Amino acid sequence: TCYMNSVLQQLYARPAFRMGILRSGGRPLPSRRALRGGGFDDPSASAELLYQLQVLFSSLQASQRQYYLPTGFCSSFRDWEGR
Repeated sequence: TCYMNSVLQQLYARPAFRMGILRSGGRPLPSRRALRGGGFDDPSASAELLYQLQVLFSSLQASQRQYYLPTGFCSSFRDWEGR
């Protein structure tokens, strides 16, 4: 999690990347495969990860808090085997 945190901090610090993520398309409905725990190759699983990254970045940008609990992002993140 320390590695993921440092990568996310670096990506957030890049204004062009951050704005690109925040301006990305809306959240599509998840497919049945994604609801059953579809893997990384599932487009709806990737869309969920993008959505959670948007939530994370927008919270960091708009919140007065000095922290963010990335529970949604962490639960949407899957490895190559879909775990």
